Amino acid sequence: MLKRIFLFLYLISFLGAVNVVSAQSGNFSSDIDLSSPRQSIHTFLNNMQEDNYNPAKAASLFNTDFDSGQAKDLALKFSQILNAEVIVFNLDDIPDEANFVDSVSTYHRYVLIEKYPELYLEKMGDKWLFSSEAASWIKERYAFDFPFGTDKLIMKFNSWLVQSDENHSKKILGLYPWQLVGIGLILIISFLLYRLSNYLVKRGFLNWLRKIGYEKIAENYIMPIVRPFSIAVTLIFIRFTIFMLQLPTDFSKYLLNGLKVAIAIVFASVLYHLADLLSVFLARLAAKTKSTLDDTLIPMVNKALKFFVVALGAYWVLGILGVDVMTLLAALSIGGIALALAAQDTIKNFFGSFMIILDKPFQIGDWVTSGEFDGTVEEVGFRSTRIRTFRNSVTYVPNGMLADMIVDNNGMRTYRRFYTTLTIRYDTPIELIDLFTKGLKEVVLKHPDTRKDNFHIYFNDMSASSLDIMFYIFFKVPDWGAELKARHEILLEVMKLAQLLGVEFAYPTQTLHVENMPEKKPDFPSYSKDLGALEAKLAQFVNREK
Repeated sequence: MLKRIFLFLYLISFLGAVNVVSAQSGNFSSDIDLSSPRQSIHTFLNNMQEDNYNPAKAASLFNTDFDSGQAKDLALKFSQILNAEVIVFNLDDIPDEANFVDSVSTYHRYVLIEKYPELYLEKMGDKWLFSSEAASWIKERYAFDFPFGTDKLIMKFNSWLVQSDENHSKKILGLYPWQLVGIGLILIISFLLYRLSNYLVKRGFLNWLRKIGYEKIAENYIMPIVRPFSIAVTLIFIRFTIFMLQLPTDFSKYLLNGLKVAIAIVFASVLYHLADLLSVFLARLAAKTKSTLDDTLIPMVNKALKFFVVALGAYWVLGILGVDVMTLLAALSIGGIALALAAQDTIKNFFGSFMIILDKPFQIGDWVTSGEFDGTVEEVGFRSTRIRTFRNSVTYVPNGMLADMIVDNNGMRTYRRFYTTLTIRYDTPIELIDLFTKGLKEVVLKHPDTRKDNFHIYFNDMSASSLDIMFYIFFKVPDWGAELKARHEILLEVMKLAQLLGVEFAYPTQTLHVENMPEKKPDFPSYSKDLGALEAKLAQFVNREK
């Protein structure tokens, strides 16, 4: 694998070397000409070409503040900076006027690179030379581009360029032998660095996570980013060492941009996977809160983070490729207006989801009722809320609509009301009615899920065919299933109490009394008149153990 990479890079290096276009040199004389900004830059570039290498002449652009040795050193450093950062000057864009005046400063000066305003030529007498500020910038930039002693290696390699025509013939496929050796060394070190970073992360960091109890996190979230991380480390190493080889400018430009794009993509991949790890951390925080709506917010945050990472990666890559992102965004914004008008319902639902999350009108698992839907909330998404109905079907309600509707959240009730009417026969004795209502109250007080400080059980009405007892109580239960269970238990106790006391429930009937038939007596139930015995039965019923 390493051999294939080496051969591939070697072939591209050769193609880049043999196709070097001297766009910087132009068609000028090799003599020193410092009469205008264009002539000065041409003099520098022309005397730094491999086939016309003369750093002493190139150093003539530096003013008399520097001796010949210092000026030559600055010329070499500036040339290496241009090579490292792949800076190419288009001579046609540089003014060829001897008395050129900068429109910003109104001085006879010319800024070579807009993002580096310190790097400029200024007219001194009849010559255009590098300013002292430019010389200082060259020193600082050189130290930045070539840290950790690489500047000494560059100077050593650069001495190979000062060669005779005989030495120039030693090029192999457009590259010097030391450049070929350098490419091989960089590839070998990159391969070893990749394996080393893989080993350290897997054997070191992942094992440490497993020992402290984070085995799932190590396997599911850290393991997928080990390879992209190792590749990123390797690419960064190549990025900051390949320019030491002083490869041809055109090839260096494409190679550097390719490395930058690859680094951007790999880092975006690492951040994309780390979004899942952050979601796990947020989920643990959400688990500590009482609100279940936070649990739904986690997937939404995860999707938003991943979208942001992809957008950031695309912005990074487009910037590397030289695309004017702001102009592109401006062009897209014009079409975005039309798109926004067409997708206004989607946008409304998107913001509706945030309103639901902020206001928290309900939580996951709550029973809600509003308009045509009635069911349990299962999920709150970017566009809609999923509600499981009591028919076990699923209803998707747009969040924009839901945010504007009146929502009855049954799930937020502290107590659940139960109200019914117990109808008993008209012939029930008064004493038995009173005793029955007392027993009903004891049933409520004894049940574990009823509210003890607020309930109403009274003989409340006399209907056409029954005496009505109002049974109005509250349950303190978490959900509808528990409420149904509590109702079941209460009603069974009511039936047992009525059976124990001999109370009969009424149903809609009509009784016809005929006065001329006294021997025909109505079929009424017989009630016990022993009130003491009934009270004893009630006490035994209340104090029994279930």
